[in-house]
Amino acid sequence: MKTVQAVRIIPSRGTAMLTFFVFAALLVVYFLFLLHDVDTVIINGKDVHDESPYRLLYLVLFLVIPVFGVITQSLRLLPGSPMDFLEIGPQGLTVAKLFGRRHRRWEEISGFTVGSISLTKPPITWVKAEGARPLRFFVTGYVRIRLFSHADADIRSIADWLDAMRESYVSGDGSLPPEPEALAGTIIPLTQSGAPMRARSSVIERRR
Repeated sequence: MKTVQAVRIIPSRGTAMLTFFVFAALLVVYFLFLLHDVDTVIINGKDVHDESPYRLLYLVLFLVIPVFGVITQSLRLLPGSPMDFLEIGPQGLTVAKLFGRRHRRWEEISGFTVGSISLTKPPITWVKAEGARPLRFFVTGYVRIRLFSHADADIRSIADWLDAMRESYVSGDGSLPPEPEALAGTIIPLTQSGAPMRARSSVIERRR
């Protein structure tokens, strides 16, 4: 029985960098708005002093969104993305996010499915590891931004690939399925100690 390579899927750097600049620009605009005059509203073209004690509180609450976005995207841009990744290895699947990690052994996973909320544009799509303890996670941040691409098709290809990876680890035959196009450049191999290796042209390798 051969031992197959453990790999880590990290966020797409292009996607993370673009999102970082969007949140950073939003943050700058927001600060300029706050510095203008947080106690003034405009009614019928005239400046009127706002007596509401909650106005500043509302502004601060809305400020949380761009600040949170800048922080999360900065962490995604760190080498190996140590706080935001998907890790796949002989022991199972690990989903790491900013607020913690969740792990499922392969024996607990019966397969992978895709779900989405079609009311949003574009739809919010996720992958779900089925089993007695289902594990739902988003993979859109790992997919490169491409114009006129069908995100739902990309997510489905990732779910199919994860299912094929599960079969490889369970069977232990040493064969790994080719990576889906949607994850090109985001998969890095892990060393025996679990540390990310330097990216190479072939991101999926067998552990020798």
